[in-house]
Amino acid sequence: MKFLADIPSNRDRALPAQRSMIIVSSLHGTPLALIDGAAVTRIRTAAATAVATDALARPDARVLGLIGAGALAEGHVEALMLVRPISRVVVWSRTTERARSLAATLSDRGIPATTAASAREVVGQADIVCTLTPSREPVLEGAWLHPGHHVNAVGAPPRADHREVDSEAVRRSRVILDTRSAALAESGDVLIPLREGSIDESHLGPELGEVLVGAAPGRRDPEEITLFNSLGSGLQDLALAALLVSAHSAQPAQAGP
Repeated sequence: MKFLADIPSNRDRALPAQRSMIIVSSLHGTPLALIDGAAVTRIRTAAATAVATDALARPDARVLGLIGAGALAEGHVEALMLVRPISRVVVWSRTTERARSLAATLSDRGIPATTAASAREVVGQADIVCTLTPSREPVLEGAWLHPGHHVNAVGAPPRADHREVDSEAVRRSRVILDTRSAALAESGDVLIPLREGSIDESHLGPELGEVLVGAAPGRRDPEEITLFNSLGSGLQDLALAALLVSAHSAQPAQAGP
């Protein structure tokens, strides 16, 4: 069971707007674990992005662009470096100091990283772009995309009126969904262009799982623009919670006091 509280006024208190926890029990109802939901979200979201990127981005993609430098950003760099030989990271955030801090942290870890003056500059330099903002209005425009780009639209909350990419970006891209039913119910990134008439449902590509099992193609040619619409799912939370419980159970028992 996942308990999530959405508290927008927390931002005025310098606290996260969302706080969550995951309670894990056995099939017989035995309580097994209480896990910080924020940590699970950071890990499983970056993992899903990495899987999508491995399936959809060009093999020669080297430059990673981040639009947003919040809690998800550093984990995304770590995950994507496992699937592509990232040579450089370019970061932009509405909060300049946050972008500079992330770039400095990455550079200290031996990962070449620079900041950009705008989101458009990030897109212009990157082969892979991750949008990691809780934005209501688009932070990435389709007119900026060039052939061969791969975009991971990750940050927007699952609400029909929130989106990070504009309708032109969706129209120009092969759109891969994590869950079709969820996207059509709560993803502003696809619902808004559908309402506008910029696309129809036939424009939306397969679910990522269909690509992974070979039931549908992902990237079809080097010049194609691909876009992964990431909403997240309870199955991802469950999978990571199970891994954490399993890893903890495998640890040697600690000696008593």
